[in-house]
Amino acid sequence: LVVFEAIYSGLVYCKPCSVLPIFSTLIISQMSKSSHEALRLVKHTFAALTRCDVNDALRYMAPNIDYVVNVDPQIAPFVASTSGIPELRARLELLFDTFTIETFDAKNFRISDDDPSIARVNVSYAYREKTTSVLLDGRFRCVIHIDDGLIAQVEEFHDSSYIEAFARLIQMMRKSSNGRS
Repeated sequence: LVVFEAIYSGLVYCKPCSVLPIFSTLIISQMSKSSHEALRLVKHTFAALTRCDVNDALRYMAPNIDYVVNVDPQIAPFVASTSGIPELRARLELLFDTFTIETFDAKNFRISDDDPSIARVNVSYAYREKTTSVLLDGRFRCVIHIDDGLIAQVEEFHDSSYIEAFARLIQMMRKSSNGRS
């Protein structure tokens, strides 16, 4: 087994441990268990989002969850940042009311080696806007922070210019079609 020690210079090195093998095993197994639990709840949440199941997606979210998205909510409210379960529920319902979800493929689930309370996920998506049938497709990254067995924060990183341009296009198309009626 290996124990990591910090030396005075701040560098980290490892050395064989013959003094505390039971303690070392305990640390390794606890990290594996928390990493496994974090991975399980993140995968469960993204599977629920794939099914457009809002209730199940919110199952492992902390009541005061911060869901941060790098898109202007005034332009694209369907991907707005939220605080708390009620706001997140409303935002997810708006997303599912606005789009037909053709693809939502979460992959590359990873738990941080340094901190098992942080997970990363890559998502590919294709959403068809219901009133215009225009397709929004792309990818985004998520960083998920877990605290006390619940998802406490999600950070979604989109191509914000692309999402905002799409939202403006849809607004213009709706206005144009309303003007012809």
